[in-house]
Amino acid sequence: MGYNLKNRPESNSGNDFTSLPADRYTINVEAAEASVSANGNDMVKLTFVVTEGDYKNRKLWHNLVVMDKTLNFVFDFLNGIGSDLINAENVEIEDIVTAALGATCTVYAKPAKTDKGNDTNKLSSFAPVKETEASPFN
Repeated sequence: MGYNLKNRPESNSGNDFTSLPADRYTINVEAAEASVSANGNDMVKLTFVVTEGDYKNRKLWHNLVVMDKTLNFVFDFLNGIGSDLINAENVEIEDIVTAALGATCTVYAKPAKTDKGNDTNKLSSFAPVKETEASPFN
């Protein structure tokens, strides 16, 4: 089957990769995949979708490296999505992937640049939606 490029959409709005403004966003985990970092550490590749506001349907990405010295970040993410894994022992990388898929939380996104100079967002401060709804703090 051939593609007719003359009939492409007028806008590329669904594929905008510019950084989002610094703010707290409600997001849903669209995809989670077990992987290995360049340094050989366990990692979860996460794809998020903004669920509300001016940037609804925009995507954000985050790699969650899982190793002893990053367990606080892993805990914060799992706590933010409301996972019971925060009280578990012997958590496997696949357990984190399963817990993440479809989860909703909020995250603070800050504009940044990749090593190649492309726009991205640095994500931090994952939190349950209920904790941030009435909070005066971002």
